[in-house]
Amino acid sequence: MLQKILFFRELGLPLNDIQRIVNSSDFDKIDALKLHKHILVKNLDRTQVLIKTIDKTISHLRGKVIMRDVEMYDGFDPKKQQEYVDYLVDSGTITQKEIDENIC
Repeated sequence: MLQKILFFRELGLPLNDIQRIVNSSDFDKIDALKLHKHILVKNLDRTQVLIKTIDKTISHLRGKVIMRDVEMYDGFDPKKQQEYVDYLVDSGTITQKEIDENIC
């Protein structure tokens, strides 16, 4: 039971939700473990892309490679990126034209 709780906590679920899930009559331990594994692999893939982006950025900053602006955002969530861009434009910090000129 503790392992089940810990796996769900790793996914960020609150204890109340975990209790409801594991006490559900249709809770399947194997299905839950497969889901946990799927999510962990997905997160691992994303983390590996972000690590490559960091390494490439370091090489770029040292002048060893030329990095296109769009490559600087590999691995980041596009939805969150757009929300941040929208925030910057709405707050007047930057214009959409400036963003377009720097990305292209």
